[in-house]
Amino acid sequence: LTRPELEEFILNAIIKTVGLPKSTKIDREEDLFSVGVDSMKAMRIRNVCQNELFLAGKTLDQNAVLDYPSIEELADHILDLQAGASVVVEVNQHEAQMTAVVDKWMAKVGRRQKTTSGPKQHEDARVIVLTGATGSLGAHILYQLVSSSNVRKVICLSRAKSHEESVQRIAESMKARKLPPPDNKLLSYAANVNAPLLGLTETEYNVIRDEVTDNAWPVNFMLSLDSYDEHIGGAVNLINLCLASPHAEPAAFFFSSSISARNGAPDLTCHEDFPPSTSTAAATGYGRSKWVVEKICERAAENWSVPVAVFRIGQIVGDSLTGVWNETEAYPLMFKGANTFGAVPNLDEACFFHPSWLPVDYAGQAIAEVVLSPVKSAAVYNIVNPNLSASWQDILAALRMAGLKFEAVDRAQWLQRLAESEPDGEKNPTIKLLPFFQMRYGTAYRRPMVFLTNKTAAISPSIRNAPPISPELVGKWVANWRETGFLS
Repeated sequence: LTRPELEEFILNAIIKTVGLPKSTKIDREEDLFSVGVDSMKAMRIRNVCQNELFLAGKTLDQNAVLDYPSIEELADHILDLQAGASVVVEVNQHEAQMTAVVDKWMAKVGRRQKTTSGPKQHEDARVIVLTGATGSLGAHILYQLVSSSNVRKVICLSRAKSHEESVQRIAESMKARKLPPPDNKLLSYAANVNAPLLGLTETEYNVIRDEVTDNAWPVNFMLSLDSYDEHIGGAVNLINLCLASPHAEPAAFFFSSSISARNGAPDLTCHEDFPPSTSTAAATGYGRSKWVVEKICERAAENWSVPVAVFRIGQIVGDSLTGVWNETEAYPLMFKGANTFGAVPNLDEACFFHPSWLPVDYAGQAIAEVVLSPVKSAAVYNIVNPNLSASWQDILAALRMAGLKFEAVDRAQWLQRLAESEPDGEKNPTIKLLPFFQMRYGTAYRRPMVFLTNKTAAISPSIRNAPPISPELVGKWVANWRETGFLS
């Protein structure tokens, strides 16, 4: 196919997969996820390209559409494969792109106006700007902050149509997680962190600028690095908010990153430090985007003395008290497979898997403990469970003890059973994550990296005293899922 014919082929595959009218026109540079493509549809588009195009004997990566999320980028990638491009070249391209994105956004970080005098920050009465408060972890961070006598006010910024809707969404989120409603310390604005002045009026922005001490930012990323550009821009806007503080020092910026920013490294252990090179990020847009913002945080601290802290967050699991765990996440959907097709994968094939899973209430409390402690100029905290006494086999045994009936099968067999299971995502929600599970478990097993927590544990009692994943905790997850109807 010629280049125009290849782009037309990709366009038709998208239209057919998403169910768009045949006359639909999609700009060749447009992000495909803005026109209705999701991870499942991305896998189907990839399969059409793999099965119907000449690829010179090469195999399209399972994640191809996630990594190249526009008609132009996907066509470029396919043409490279047809020309015999190596995977090494692609890796180098990704790493060069990551560096370029850091440079692009660093150029948009503002300059700190020197303040010779100004109001001092009140260490005993902190005002904290929080984004992502309607998410599971964000709700727990909010609960811990408003419960603290050291916090005077928490200002939440959320995507909503009005300030009233913003407040309502936060209240609904707290209720869904069985948390008490936030008290009168809460102020919530409908905002857009990607817009000028964060989408607020000048008066509202100045209220935040005048009062903010810290910015905590729990945000979940997906997709390719290109698809995260506006999220990265949002982080830069929040750093600029810190720089605009009228206090004698810039406000502190807290960024919720992920262990994915370091999971690509060959090392078996990860220290609490900033990433040394682009190759340390997991080979996904999610991991690369987190790496980019970690690097921007590091440079903002070096260049403009912004106090920054990066929370490198691992696998967060259900609340240790109520068992509430988001039913759309990967592990709950994996366990749901016990109901729908009677199998759970054995993740212990090559070595004993002792997960560093941390209950969401402990994670929220740990982050609040760090936020409310004296801030160093630049620091990284690994928010994972240092208690690794529970193995994957212990977790499977606890699921059975809680009443689930299933067969533990190897990863390849589990992926096959999932692929052959009920295709209707309403009846079988686990099928929606088939592309993710194929990417995660369809390759050779690798010993999980151990994330060190010495520095974090010294500040946070919640990390220091985190409990192991016990049968009692697993039982609470299952009981909550039965209560909601997620598990039968």
